[in-house]
Amino acid sequence: MPWPGMPWSVGRVVLLGREGAQIEAYFAPGPSTPETGTPEAKADHPRPGVLFVHDVSGLDAEAERLSRQLASEGFAVLAPDLLGLFALHGRSSREHAAVPGAGSASERSAQAERALSDRRTLADLEACLGWLARHGDVDRERLAVVGVGFGGTLAFQLACTSRRVAAAVVLGGSLVHRELSRERPIQPLELALNLGCPLLGVFGAEDPAVPRAQIELLERALAQGMKDFEIELVANAAERFLDRSSAGYHEPAARAAWQRCVEFLRAHLESH
Repeated sequence: MPWPGMPWSVGRVVLLGREGAQIEAYFAPGPSTPETGTPEAKADHPRPGVLFVHDVSGLDAEAERLSRQLASEGFAVLAPDLLGLFALHGRSSREHAAVPGAGSASERSAQAERALSDRRTLADLEACLGWLARHGDVDRERLAVVGVGFGGTLAFQLACTSRRVAAAVVLGGSLVHRELSRERPIQPLELALNLGCPLLGVFGAEDPAVPRAQIELLERALAQGMKDFEIELVANAAERFLDRSSAGYHEPAARAAWQRCVEFLRAHLESH
């Protein structure tokens, strides 16, 4: 359905993930242009696709807003509801947000970490990339992943394990798990040498979840592996500085980080 104020349709879709599990996702195909306004033209001018991975609050109104914002820049954006899959036993993220006692951001992050398996979640994200690659309006050679906070951790891991990803943007998110377990046996940071695409990492300088020492370790590992990467620290930005619904929201920092994200995606997807 068309979103109010936007001349193009957005909405929920259902696709198959690992072992046939159903994944509910939000799809924003982006605006049509004179070059892409008809089915025939869309086939001749497919647009880049972006997999958007939400933060610990799930696929809520804020995640949908950021997805539409990316789509308005000319990308076809798919945002899967990861928390609806595992942590909430079938509840959608929107329903979970209405549950009393859902907890603080750190509590929700810990809950998500306990409930989500890295291996299974990355397999589902890979299935989402496959859905984008098969979509008639999307260029399968120009796929990117963008993750925010908790989703940034997953976006980094996906960029290190998938061969479909042509560019990755990590907007916050720890690269060190609180503890290792059977569900997450490897620290994300240990995957750095497997990075297979250009990476932009934007972190809040005041974010306690991503201390400066962790960022320095990431930079060192990527440099040693001769990877294509850019790491930026945003001054005065703390945890969840992009989220308008969060107490940590910082408008100047959010605007600067988002602009860098869009510039990076255009540079690496339009020339890919």
